Amino acid sequence: MADLPSDDKKSDPLLRALGKIGEGSGFLWKIFIISIIPAIFSGMHAVSYVFTAEIPSHWCELKELTLANWSKENVKSISSASSCTFYNYNYTYFVEIGYAEALKYTKEHTFPESLKCTNFLFGNELDRKSMVEEWGLVCEKSHQRATVQMALSLGKTIGAISFGTLSDKFGRKKSFIIGVMLSTLSGPLSAIVPWYWAFIFLRLVIGSSHTAILSATYTILTEVAGNKHREWMGTAYNCGYPIGTIILTGIAYLSYDWRQIQLTCSLIPLILILFIWFLPESPRWLISKGRREEARDIIEKTYGKIIQDNTRISISTIESTVMKSIKLKSERNKKINSFYRNFQSLKLLCSHPELRKRSAIMSFCWLVASMAYYALALNGTNFSVNSYLYTFLLGLTEIPSYLLPIPLLMAMGRRTSTSLLYFISSFALLSILVIPESEKNIIMVAGLMGRFAISAVFGVIILYTCELFPTVTRNTAFGTSSGMSHFGSISAPLIVDILGSKAWWAPSTFCAFFVLFAGILSLTLPETKGRELTNTVEEELQESKKFEKSLCC
Repeated sequence: MADLPSDDKKSDPLLRALGKIGEGSGFLWKIFIISIIPAIFSGMHAVSYVFTAEIPSHWCELKELTLANWSKENVKSISSASSCTFYNYNYTYFVEIGYAEALKYTKEHTFPESLKCTNFLFGNELDRKSMVEEWGLVCEKSHQRATVQMALSLGKTIGAISFGTLSDKFGRKKSFIIGVMLSTLSGPLSAIVPWYWAFIFLRLVIGSSHTAILSATYTILTEVAGNKHREWMGTAYNCGYPIGTIILTGIAYLSYDWRQIQLTCSLIPLILILFIWFLPESPRWLISKGRREEARDIIEKTYGKIIQDNTRISISTIESTVMKSIKLKSERNKKINSFYRNFQSLKLLCSHPELRKRSAIMSFCWLVASMAYYALALNGTNFSVNSYLYTFLLGLTEIPSYLLPIPLLMAMGRRTSTSLLYFISSFALLSILVIPESEKNIIMVAGLMGRFAISAVFGVIILYTCELFPTVTRNTAFGTSSGMSHFGSISAPLIVDILGSKAWWAPSTFCAFFVLFAGILSLTLPETKGRELTNTVEEELQESKKFEKSLCC
């Protein structure tokens, strides 16, 4: 993407008009509303797993007993060795003598060997039928339950890679349209397909479509909003996710089947189809691509007619200058090896020990924050708390967590704020170990406190990551670090399911130790509060040393 020369940025009437619009206009508010609504829908899908994949009590189904019309409870009391095994009795004989005599027989004789279940019966304690019951995702298939959530996270990762490039090359709106179309097809279809692996594929597509939609709308918002509104709009945008979590709680409470939840979460976002006609292409992207007439048409609908700037330079003159600059850059770029050009930033990032250290630490911090964030959202079942109340409070407490970093950053700086939030989260999660299992409400409060702090971490490390690196490596460092967060979200359901099956406190404790380690590592990073951003690696290293020395003195 070609950049405008600095002088042209100041004198370009299109960019100046766009800046005026970004300071406050109906156009800006329209972009903001279109941006925040998809975030709400994404939050609904991301947490729906809590209700659609609930695990009911289960035990082995014995065909002989089922065909003889024995009740589920009678089958369980006679045959169940565990939730995944049954005693190897002669069940044909049990059918002949009846339940009462069979029960007497089991009490008078030693238990035979136990065998693994091939089919299951499920209890009726849940408020709805779960996909776990429909597809038998228990025991040896329990990993397939976690795959449901992993597919969504993997889809988001694939979407971030593919649609980020597509958006830069072909435009933000095209990426948005493709995302909406994919969501429109995959969402409702995922609620009706009878095959597990087809559902997993559609879940992956849903994740990719959400990334396409969210990245496109957020990029347009940041490219339109001026400094006056960009910060608070970014915070408000993040609140869309917990709002979706709160709405999902109501949908789940009123639903009697997991497919109804899936369908509702997929039909509501169909409103995004209407946004295709209201969402404009990013004027800033159009200008950078030399498509100035299209950008002018969009800007003039709000700003009014643009004739010339204050220095009497006509648009045609500016366009001529801009196109000349783009042409010169294009000719110069042809002389640069394409492979070197694409990976030059990564090479710089890896060639300096200090930058390597910072990148490794921030990547770990992003991974741990995402892992703990999603693991705690999915861990309500292991806490044995009311899933509706827990999920509702997760969304409710997450909203103020996005506001907490603002005073922290002003008072303590980046490094101290980051480590403090990690330590608070770790302390809250470790405190669960000393709380009696019977004190469910206290356990829930501790879990919510840990989740609150880890949610607030994101508001700090986003800014901190950008400030730790010079311009020549900033985008690569940020992309690498934030990209690690997807691995954290992918691992979260496995942590909850595998460790949760061993001990109810294991997932939260596992996350606590990693969160604690992330907090300790963040203390080794330099402070960046009040320091100017640097452009080159050498400048960054020099300024960092000077700034740290001034803090010590």
